[in-house]
Amino acid sequence: ESCVLSVVYRASVVLGVEWSVCCVLSVVYRASVVLGVERSVCCGFSVVYRASAVLGVERSVCCELSVVYRASVVLVVERSVYCVLSVVYKASVVLGVERSVCCELSVVYRASVVLGVERSVCCVLSVVYRPSVVLGVERSVCCVFLLVRMLLTFYLLFTGLHVSEGCILEKSVTTSYITTHTGGSVLLPCYCTDLHTKPETFIWWKYVRNAFTWEVISSESGQYRERVQLFNGHSPGNLSLLISNLTEEDGGDYRCDDRSGEQHIDIRLTIQGKTLFIDSSVFIIQCKVQNVL
Repeated sequence: ESCVLSVVYRASVVLGVEWSVCCVLSVVYRASVVLGVERSVCCGFSVVYRASAVLGVERSVCCELSVVYRASVVLVVERSVYCVLSVVYKASVVLGVERSVCCELSVVYRASVVLGVERSVCCVLSVVYRPSVVLGVERSVCCVFLLVRMLLTFYLLFTGLHVSEGCILEKSVTTSYITTHTGGSVLLPCYCTDLHTKPETFIWWKYVRNAFTWEVISSESGQYRERVQLFNGHSPGNLSLLISNLTEEDGGDYRCDDRSGEQHIDIRLTIQGKTLFIDSSVFIIQCKVQNVL
């Protein structure tokens, strides 16, 4: 017997009981009850109904498009089905045991129990698989649902990766060179590539040549007391350092360090004294006359 497209398949009277199958483009999976035992039907585009045996004997159905109807046993025997388009149809057992339903498009089906026990929900892309009860046996219905959950998952994943990336220091060369004059101010640049990210911790150092070591720059005490200022309060990724009222002692090597041991920015600052420029285009000749006796 064969079922094609929307053909209503009637028949095969078993012990005076009639059962029917509705095949409509792999759309509805309905069950018919024969002698208190559920019979299942594989709905595909063109179903070839191979063989059927009654009363506890195995029956199989071959469905086109990769659909393989494996062992189906009536009267409390496990039966399994492989349905259209890579759908995994997990174990189905009749009469008070687990029964599963096949959903299209690579559905991962989670167990469903018959006769008022557990109900399961199966999510297929934008499809929510919800249960309803028919004749004391669970039946499932596929409902269309928006892709909000999937989009939200992608957003949270992207946000998590973005946050975990942290601050990556932006630098074009290994060491930057800056020259300025005493009495002025200078900005030592240090930025994260994303100004909205902030490192867990960072610090500015200055190399002390005489001691062959690095010292922490602080506005609270020492040489830089009340002369240095940071900008990360206004922009988290801006780690630049402003030094005011420069002196010749401020010259040297500076380092912006995120303290991870993996990235830092080095700057060499040169401080020059003020130069007096004379305009040679103007000459003033002074003449002093003394009394001559």
